[in-house]
Amino acid sequence: MNKTRLFFIFIFSLFLLEIFLFSPQINKELFSNILWNSLTWDSKKLDFSIICIFNSLGLIPIVIGCYLIPERQRFNLKVWPFFIASFFFGAGSILPYLIFRKEIIHQESQTKEVPKTLKSLIFIKFMKGLLLFLIALLVFLGFFYGNYSIYIELFKQSKLVHVMTIDFLILMFIILPYLIFTESSN
Repeated sequence: MNKTRLFFIFIFSLFLLEIFLFSPQINKELFSNILWNSLTWDSKKLDFSIICIFNSLGLIPIVIGCYLIPERQRFNLKVWPFFIASFFFGAGSILPYLIFRKEIIHQESQTKEVPKTLKSLIFIKFMKGLLLFLIALLVFLGFFYGNYSIYIELFKQSKLVHVMTIDFLILMFIILPYLIFTESSN
């Protein structure tokens, strides 16, 4: 087992421990209020930073898909179930994919690579850049217009805010940098 796989197992284990043992209990009323106000961008009823982090979690899986889907033939696992699940479970679905996928070693005569046109490569690079810019903009706006004390208080009280914050941190500061680094090294 390589070091990268062990690292992702460690991160996934910590993520699960945090969700099930250390995050606040579910308050159904608070949960539904945060979820509804995040979906409707109602910053009068909910801190803007929470809205921005929540909505950036809808863009991050698309960026991750831009990195994983073009490499789908290199690995033994199908990426699309994990990609679809990442819209609902975030790092909770991407980490198992990164843990269990194994590179397929083909003989040169058996490889059936999909030819990549210059237009498709430029489009994928453009989409990655645009989506990363939008995520950075959302995070910037959340920090600029948000209230840290409200966010921290909700982080301590709401399981949704707690889990989505941890999920955001794992996706943005562990998974995306890993995917960017591995793409640039290939």
